[in-house]
Amino acid sequence: MRTIIAFTFLVFLPMLGNAEAWKYELKEAAIESIDNKGNKKHSIDMRVIDYYINRISVYAKAYPPKFNDDGEKHEVTKKLEQLLNLLDVIGENQQGNPNFLAKAAFANSMGHNVDIKGSAEKAGAYYEKLVKITPDNPTSNYNYGMFLSGTRKYHFDSIPYLEKALKFGKEDARYTLGLLYYLSLIHISEP
Repeated sequence: MRTIIAFTFLVFLPMLGNAEAWKYELKEAAIESIDNKGNKKHSIDMRVIDYYINRISVYAKAYPPKFNDDGEKHEVTKKLEQLLNLLDVIGENQQGNPNFLAKAAFANSMGHNVDIKGSAEKAGAYYEKLVKITPDNPTSNYNYGMFLSGTRKYHFDSIPYLEKALKFGKEDARYTLGLLYYLSLIHISEP
C-alpha cells in the first residue's frame, strides 16, 4: 500500500509544482453595489483585468507562446478565453475608452498567439479604434505594429505604425523595423 501511495505522490508531484494559484477569480472583476437610492450599480474592477493580462502576458505576449508543459498551456489558454469573453461583454460600452481599447487589443493579440479563434480579427479591430483615438501615442502605434508584424498576412502593414512609434521615441520599434525592411527587400527581389 505504501508503494502505491509513494508512486501516486511521485507521479502527481510535478503537477503540483507547476500549478500556481491565481490571485483572483475572473468573476471578481464584476462588482455589484447599491447606490444611495437603492438602485443596483454594476462596475468592473480593472485591477482584476490588469492582473489577468499581466499574468497571461508572461506566457503569451509574443509568438510563439512559452509554456512549461501542456497542463500550463491548457490552464492559461482557458483563463485567457474567459478574459476575452469578459472583455467582449465590457467592450459594448467602452468603444471610446482608449485605456479599455488598449487592454482588449493586447489581450486579443495574446489570444491570437495561442490560436483562439477570432482573436486576431478582434485585436485588429480594437487596435484600429485605438490608433484613431490616439494617433500620436507611441505605445498604441508600437503595440499595433508589433501585433501586425507577428502575423503572416499583415506583417508589412505594421511598418507605418512602427515608424510612427519610433518617431515618437519608442526605440524598441527599431529592431522590428529593421527586420521588416530587410524582408521587404528580399520580397521585392524575388521573381
